[in-house]
Amino acid sequence: MRRIAATLLFGIVAPQAIGADDFFGQPQRLCSAVESQGLRTEGWKQSKAMPGEWLCMTTLIPFGAPGANGMENNIAFYVNGTSSGRANDIRIKVNINNAAERRQAFSRLEAATKSLFKAISQPVPPEMSKTISQQKPASISTAFGTAELIRESGRIDSFKVVLTDARFLAAKQQTRNSSAGDFSSCKAAVAKAAGYSSSLLSGDGDPVQESGYRSFMLKGRGKDLFFCEVYSGGRHKVKAALNGNFPFRYIAEGSF
Repeated sequence: MRRIAATLLFGIVAPQAIGADDFFGQPQRLCSAVESQGLRTEGWKQSKAMPGEWLCMTTLIPFGAPGANGMENNIAFYVNGTSSGRANDIRIKVNINNAAERRQAFSRLEAATKSLFKAISQPVPPEMSKTISQQKPASISTAFGTAELIRESGRIDSFKVVLTDARFLAAKQQTRNSSAGDFSSCKAAVAKAAGYSSSLLSGDGDPVQESGYRSFMLKGRGKDLFFCEVYSGGRHKVKAALNGNFPFRYIAEGSF
């Protein structure tokens, strides 16, 4: 594993670069990867809100002048995982509250991205530099997994750079493949409960393991959202937030 020796500069020890061979296996060090950009976390910890999840994150760091909503653009850094010894993905996110300073927001995102890649001893993929400069979402395959620029829909423009571990992606695909039958049955059950064609339903097919069951999220017509819960013995329950009206309410149950 290649490492860069720490150097003493004005009494401060510079952090070592994270080994390029398997940086997702060094989550504690990933949590400090972009401190040079003012993005400081409190270290790799188990989530109090979501059992089984591990993470580190910064607060939203504001910069620039306030926009029409009274808020400045801001940036944040996250590392997420499901075990103490490994991260699944790394994220840098900017929220653009001031459209007049959109260019500055992307400059800040680009600078943080460059610092992250330097910290993990990886070259920035040319396609990543291009997609950030053009402000166009894209997904790039890499030796370590994927590097993406993702735009999040909402009242303001939000963009995030996401690096995802190849091992995590492979495990996720394996789980999705093994759950394909339940997902298909869920689409049929939700369509029947909602009273419209299953062709109007969409979802990624990723099951979420809950206590005693696993569930699939599906999007329907308009703002309709559904969860199909799959229990042992082929039993299921369907809950819905129709037209985006929360909270979710159970609308059907039965057997496949």
